[in-house]
Amino acid sequence: MNAGRPQLASQGRKPQEFRVGDSDTAWECFVGSVRWTLKGDTLSPKFWFVQQAAPDPLHESGEAKPPDQLAQGQQGTIQLQVYSELPGFDVWLNAPRGPGVSWEAPAEAGTRGVQPDRSQEELEQYVRGVLEAAREEYFADGMESSVSRELVPVVERHHKQIAEFLFYWLAGEKGDPEVTAEALHWLGLMDHAPSRHWRRRLLERCLEASSLTVRDAAGIGLAAMDDPQAVPSVNAAIERESCAELRQLLERVLAQLEGRPGWRCF
Repeated sequence: MNAGRPQLASQGRKPQEFRVGDSDTAWECFVGSVRWTLKGDTLSPKFWFVQQAAPDPLHESGEAKPPDQLAQGQQGTIQLQVYSELPGFDVWLNAPRGPGVSWEAPAEAGTRGVQPDRSQEELEQYVRGVLEAAREEYFADGMESSVSRELVPVVERHHKQIAEFLFYWLAGEKGDPEVTAEALHWLGLMDHAPSRHWRRRLLERCLEASSLTVRDAAGIGLAAMDDPQAVPSVNAAIERESCAELRQLLERVLAQLEGRPGWRCF
């Protein structure tokens, strides 16, 4: 057994907080002396499996089976949360836990984002660093970015602590408009009920930004959230919007939020 690998059982977290990490992170399970590797597709639990490792590089890998069938007869189970490429598609897997069964991660792996014991100041410094470092990055629609990979897990774990800073930084237009727009895009796409109220309020506030790019992203984010409570803010934004193209977008968002038939931005 590789002593350098952190074992889940020693991480001191509740079972529901164990996370497998990115889809290409090779987490492993040892059943006795046999090593199995967890593989799969982050969009659905039915596409996840464990595969028996080959005895040496010249042999093909052995049989594959669902994670919960890895060690039959074990009384304990552990839940592994697999991060998806898109928010809202995270997958929970049931896996065995008991004598002779050990889940481990490679040394370079780990949970994505910041650790649970970060202070308020450390959280804010971390998120600010992520947003400032992304200024040179190229963002493409539908593609994950460093902002989505780092910011979304922080909000999921620390939404109460980080909300005020995000209002200050994003709504206050302290950073690069393109990076702010990328952050708003993913905050709108998130499927995270505990932070839903303040994320909507943040997007509504950003409809008043001086940057056209930020206002556009705020409108698209509100369409993604599809929360009718945003109707008054979108209405007000339409009234004051000077860009005809963005005003048309906001009118489509308004129609969607009001539930008019045939009007969907997403």
